[in-house]
Amino acid sequence: MRHKRIATFLVVGMILVTWSLLAAPVWAQQQQYDVYKNVPDVDKPDRDANGIWPDPGDMSCWQATAANLLGGAGWGLAANTPQQNADAIYGHMNTHFGWANSGKPEIAINWWLYNYGYNSDQAGSGWYQPTKTYNDVTVINRTLCSFDYDFLLDELERCQYVGVSWEFFDPVLDVGFAHCLTLIGGNHVGNPNARPTGNVSLWHDSDRDVGNGVLDPVNDDQYTNTFDLVPPAALPHWHINYTAAVPQNWALGYVTLCPGEQKPASALENYDAAWHRDYNAAGSEIQVWRTAGANKNWGDPTWDPDATGDYTTLEIPNEEIEKMFKMVYLLVDFKDRLYDPADPDGAPDIKLEDDGGNEVLDLIITISADGGQILYEWKMDDQPPFERIIFPNTDYYYLTGDIKDFNIATECVPEPATMGLLVLGGIGLLIRRKRN
Repeated sequence: MRHKRIATFLVVGMILVTWSLLAAPVWAQQQQYDVYKNVPDVDKPDRDANGIWPDPGDMSCWQATAANLLGGAGWGLAANTPQQNADAIYGHMNTHFGWANSGKPEIAINWWLYNYGYNSDQAGSGWYQPTKTYNDVTVINRTLCSFDYDFLLDELERCQYVGVSWEFFDPVLDVGFAHCLTLIGGNHVGNPNARPTGNVSLWHDSDRDVGNGVLDPVNDDQYTNTFDLVPPAALPHWHINYTAAVPQNWALGYVTLCPGEQKPASALENYDAAWHRDYNAAGSEIQVWRTAGANKNWGDPTWDPDATGDYTTLEIPNEEIEKMFKMVYLLVDFKDRLYDPADPDGAPDIKLEDDGGNEVLDLIITISADGGQILYEWKMDDQPPFERIIFPNTDYYYLTGDIKDFNIATECVPEPATMGLLVLGGIGLLIRRKRN
């Protein structure tokens, strides 16, 4: 009898351990690319060998920069090189956004992540990779100066590439331009042994010309650029500074893509809705839903106006199932690193309520390592017909202020008592088999 009891305990332990391993999300190890690698390098069609622009001109440099950041962070098909993946991702963006309008790299990055990388409806294509955590997009909008140079190089170690945006005013043509380039490497001013030598940076530019319609036949656009106060004699002349010496161009800010938080793949594949920015046909920014998963037929979440007409309440659709409890995951991505990972109490006060207006108090808050994302995890004791998320302000609806985008995933999980019965039933079968 004692041996049977020990065997029973061993079986219970093995089943519970196996169940916990299957239920837990498994995160993939991200490959850390050398910041000096010259891949990926997405090129626009741009001017041909005769210096002729397509009509109209290709304005998709922001998409090329976004594709570089995604490919450099390891997104794409496993059999492809980072360059092949970045080119393919650029093709996805170009098909969706077109190439005649300007735009922001961060919008292109999140459009691709939500419609490919974290879209379970793309599962058969191989682009869907729910275990990857390079999803924290940081956006810094301010004029960059020469003292920011070392900081940008430090970002290359933490992230993969850095996308930098510029504005340029041509006093001869009396017209302004905007452009995006990808910073891939460079030397630290304070480290004379860093590569490459001299005060230069390595950039990838989706414009393949070196000025006046002349293509660089050797290095294409993998050239070095000075960051000092003396503009070079020929184009391109993009600098990390803004002084009286170079009043015609300035860097407006940068974008990075770094490791962040993630929801379990089982929730993403059940019901996942992302509220993010896109562009309409006229090139204007809009907020849109992307809903995916096995239960996407529930429809998009619904914004409910409050008494003042402001949108702070979001209703999440659901299906009532007996003897199941509900997990709700909310991942918010902010434009800057605002929060302390060690202080979850400092996170914004976002509430979840059931269909009766009762606040769900079983909540876990996780802040990403660099304070750019916050993951809220609620556990509900039952399966209401719907639940509501109450945001602290309207920034979450308009995606303004510090809010860049967010997405919600939900799943039904058996109650512990039900799982216990399943485990005991399994043990009974094992014991009966033993007796037979």
